[in-house]
Amino acid sequence: MREGDAMREAETKTLVRGIVESTPGMPIAVIGLSLALYASESARMSSFQSVQSGSLATAVPSIVAIAVLGAIVLAYRARPMFRLHRHMAAGLVVAGLLAASVLFVTGMATIPQFEALMFLTRCVRRTCELLLMLCWAEVLIPLGARKTAVAFALALLSLGCLNALSTLFKEGSMYTLLALVPLLSIACLYWFKDRTRSIDYYRPDDDADPRAQFAIDRSLMSGSVSRASMTLVFLLPLACYSFVFGNVHFSWVPNQDGSITSLSIQLAAAAGTVLAGLLLLVLVARFWGRRRLELYNLFMLPLLVLTLYLTDLLGGSLSFLYVAPLNVVQKLVLFLMWVMPFLVPSERSPMAVWGCALALYQTGKALSTATSGISDTELYTIAAIGVVMALIVANIVGIMLDRGGQYAPDPGVSQPGEIPQDDPPKPPDADLYDDLARQYRLTRREKEILRLLAEGMTAGAIAETLVVSTSTAKSHMRNIYAKLDVHTQSELVLLVHRRQG
Repeated sequence: MREGDAMREAETKTLVRGIVESTPGMPIAVIGLSLALYASESARMSSFQSVQSGSLATAVPSIVAIAVLGAIVLAYRARPMFRLHRHMAAGLVVAGLLAASVLFVTGMATIPQFEALMFLTRCVRRTCELLLMLCWAEVLIPLGARKTAVAFALALLSLGCLNALSTLFKEGSMYTLLALVPLLSIACLYWFKDRTRSIDYYRPDDDADPRAQFAIDRSLMSGSVSRASMTLVFLLPLACYSFVFGNVHFSWVPNQDGSITSLSIQLAAAAGTVLAGLLLLVLVARFWGRRRLELYNLFMLPLLVLTLYLTDLLGGSLSFLYVAPLNVVQKLVLFLMWVMPFLVPSERSPMAVWGCALALYQTGKALSTATSGISDTELYTIAAIGVVMALIVANIVGIMLDRGGQYAPDPGVSQPGEIPQDDPPKPPDADLYDDLARQYRLTRREKEILRLLAEGMTAGAIAETLVVSTSTAKSHMRNIYAKLDVHTQSELVLLVHRRQG
């Protein structure tokens, strides 16, 4: 048994090391993403502040933020070049507004005449938190599903450590650090982006270390995907999960005492976050694949029910006992949200799917915040239990609707003891390239290069095949990426694969 555990640990380390080594600047990306997650969760840290109870008024900033996020995602379809991470000024404005809103809320919270301005500031803060996450999604998701998953899992480990360290700071110094967090996160984002600017044309050589063969990730792709099934199993449950999280979250808010209980709650949240990160690393290494991800709910649902039971059973100084499992389930759900563009079929940019997933998750939180203020707490608990039942039904129906064969193996899923590598892509029909060329107005040369890119060829290989210079090949590649609204070769392969399926 111990030997098997050692083998699994070695395989997990091999996967993580291979992905980190094959992606320039990945450690900086992990730090930046953890800071973005930290900024979005800072309002729920109880060791240095009093967390607000839920009510309709406290839910309005989240509703405003969801509306702004939806408008921006829709704007991407009309103007593909309007991506926040492509414009440094836009990213810095988002980070600066978030930092300013944190400082303003801290300094003006006790002045009644600034109540209306405080409400506006909270709206700005919540909106900027989501936009900062959007910037990171735009940069990380084009790297592929497995790289995104590993980066998110490592970010959770870092986030848990940050949550624990936050308990050591006093209130004044803590808010100063919170104001710096978004600025540091956006700095990491643009450093990572500049570092990986050449990753659009990056693919390890055939003779390189096999651990580094992760450039084009097709491990979650499948031509037999049912959109209705994936929506029921992965997408819609995001709102249900987050609604139940709110039920547990607002159960410990009245137990804050500004001392030991508040400290234990935040430490329990940190421990749950670290545990979730470690669990995700093992799952990504040993339990990876689209159909296997469907079974994640079999783990999350019982743990969520247990958390609800502990919430009703415990209270006061024992609140930390259900905060830890709550954070484990919450982070697993956030992980599914981050890989959602690779699970739900979409002919357009995967950012539309990710934006929809984030909006659904935030909608569930807003509904929970708005309804938690009702006087009948038993009714609120019954509503949470009803949502759990709806989750179970949605998963059963979703799996039944998947006609692709429930037990069919996933493409790109490695067997135990085997280093996950990319399978060679299947060349699409020539008609597909003709359709893509007409739809996106590609020239004859661009259509030819598109086919070579879909086959996994690098800029150097394309230049050698077409007898042109590497700079000319790269210039054509940039034009193709701009016309198809993709950013990397892996995202282009994803688009072609889905059009083929």
